[in-house]
Amino acid sequence: MRALRRLFILTLVTAVFVGPSMDARAQFDIKKRLKKQAEKVADRAIEGAGDEAANQAEQKARNAVQGAVEQEAAEQTSGIDLSGAGALGSGGASGSSGVTDFRELKALLPKSAAGKAQTDSRGEKGGAFGIVTSNAKAEYGDNLTLTITDLGTLRSAAMLGYGWLAAEIDSENDDGYERTTQHEGYPAYEKFTKSGRDTHAELSVIVGQRFVVSAEGSGISMDALKGAVGQVDLGRLQAMSGEAAPVPNGQTGTPFEPVDFAALKGFLPASFPGLARTDASGQKTSALGINMSSAEGSYGSDDKTVQVTITDMGNLTSLTMLGYSWLSMQMDNENDSGFERTTKFDGHPAYEKFERHGDSSSAQIQVVAGQRFIVSLDGANVPIETLRAGLKQIDLAKLASLQ
Repeated sequence: MRALRRLFILTLVTAVFVGPSMDARAQFDIKKRLKKQAEKVADRAIEGAGDEAANQAEQKARNAVQGAVEQEAAEQTSGIDLSGAGALGSGGASGSSGVTDFRELKALLPKSAAGKAQTDSRGEKGGAFGIVTSNAKAEYGDNLTLTITDLGTLRSAAMLGYGWLAAEIDSENDDGYERTTQHEGYPAYEKFTKSGRDTHAELSVIVGQRFVVSAEGSGISMDALKGAVGQVDLGRLQAMSGEAAPVPNGQTGTPFEPVDFAALKGFLPASFPGLARTDASGQKTSALGINMSSAEGSYGSDDKTVQVTITDMGNLTSLTMLGYSWLSMQMDNENDSGFERTTKFDGHPAYEKFERHGDSSSAQIQVVAGQRFIVSLDGANVPIETLRAGLKQIDLAKLASLQ
């Protein structure tokens, strides 16, 4: 299972190694964010799955990464000729190098944005090994930057060099949020963070699988950032890409959608006996066709802590019986250090475990509601009765009825 977990993570993060023309900091940030997201998906969607399900998932992961791994190996071979860009594609563009003149990109940057005049602008074209890109950047005041990048001979690599395109992201906590979305019908990524009175916002939009319009600012709202990007003529960039215009918010088929994590957050207990809630967060994850959502709550006081997670298994519903092996057995074990048993809680299948470790202890309860929702409570240095008291605050019947 560890090898399978690594394959799922590799599926999502390998791509960032084949975008050598990207800014090093941007590549590192994307890789870090995507790896974190992939780890969550892998941990929740794979670990504990039955052999048959695991084998199917492993083969799917292997197929997904095979091409990227072969490309990476080829690039590491000394003397390889990448002048033709190979599978990365070339695509039509202005200029003999197949990349838009950065002066054309500069002309698309607005003279003012978010109520501030443009204070600086610059552009450049660069490349290596036959991979050529160009970009234009403008500053507005001291807290807003707009950038337009032409991926040029990496035209097909928008799906490779920008890792967030490989996963659906929708998560938030008390310090902000990040999500993949659409902006005027184009794939987009948003991130907003706050620390005390300081805020930081990021927005990136992919146009025609070739141009990247990015905005970044401090002490500025996401709406202001969207307004700044909205001043860039995305239609002009789309025409320059040679690709057909996207259909806003449109996609064929009706993909499975798990319950919105905001609804799941509403089921989190307000508190536990003697323990206040210190944090609440939620997220939606999607990778390799697996769509899930979850909400998490943290509770604590001194060395006593409880973590509550409510997960909609989404289109892994059929694997619930495989991923939680205690559902298929009856157990009731007890010794001097604790106990472990299967039971029921308000009519729903449940599992309890309590262990003493010297001066500390751990407690766990898992409940399956509607063969789709998993409620997990993990406590440190609290009795099992504390977890049961918190679990009583969760309306399992209502949770099970969600569709």
